[in-house]
Amino acid sequence: MEIAERQTSKAAGWSRRTGAFAVVLLLTVLIGHRYDLVETPVFLWVLAIVALLAAFALLFAGFAFSRLWNFGDRGGRDLTVGALLALLVLAPYGVVAYQAATYPPLNDISTDLDDPPALAAARTSDMNMLSPPTPGEQRLQTETYPLVTGRSYDLPFDSVLEAVESVLGRRDWRLAVPFPDASG
Repeated sequence: MEIAERQTSKAAGWSRRTGAFAVVLLLTVLIGHRYDLVETPVFLWVLAIVALLAAFALLFAGFAFSRLWNFGDRGGRDLTVGALLALLVLAPYGVVAYQAATYPPLNDISTDLDDPPALAAARTSDMNMLSPPTPGEQRLQTETYPLVTGRSYDLPFDSVLEAVESVLGRRDWRLAVPFPDASG
């Protein structure tokens, strides 16, 4: 009786390599985006590719596991490493999917729903367009974030401005735009 030699699963090796590449690509694009070396639209595309690679690593691991289970192939360590790396990479996507399903579908919130402040000066053409909130979005914000309101002070404008300048000075913060004058 001849005993067949156990084969090494190629899918297990591909699972490990694909999972490792997904981790390296994810870390690279995260660091690149953090230090403004990768712009946001490209960053989002690379994140989609990373998710696809991690899904392929899981698929390879599943195929390798079936070969290991049914035919006794070798490669258990590679498929385990590949599956764990893929799950590690996919975990943040799962958290974001959960949050997208449980949080309200608002793109922006404002302390002034009737006349939101114009923040379009720093926006580029790659960013989403700003539009005033719809009545449905206003209602959803009011229901979801009831404590987000504007502040008004029963003080002269100059006194409030002095207080703000004092806080800025103590915290060593710098303004991106100058203070408005007392008339505006």
